[in-house]
Amino acid sequence: MGHDMFEPEELAAVRAVFVDLVSQPWFSRGPNMRRDCARYLLDAFPGGVFRPELKRPTAEAVARARFVRATDAHSNCRSAIP
Repeated sequence: MGHDMFEPEELAAVRAVFVDLVSQPWFSRGPNMRRDCARYLLDAFPGGVFRPELKRPTAEAVARARFVRATDAHSNCRSAIP
């Protein structure tokens, strides 16, 4: 397709990935995190190029890096320290 607008099925796929990511136990419940994650998904994967089977792993990796709960981030740091 290759255009700047999402087709309805693409938008539904982006929404499904968003809902899945924000429902994960590691996802931050901090202010604006859901909004920021939605913005990231819409900016990173413009309409016409979103294929969830290919993009979801990338979206999850970025979400884990940017939107992880503070307690999970601290526990990850502690586990890396000998």
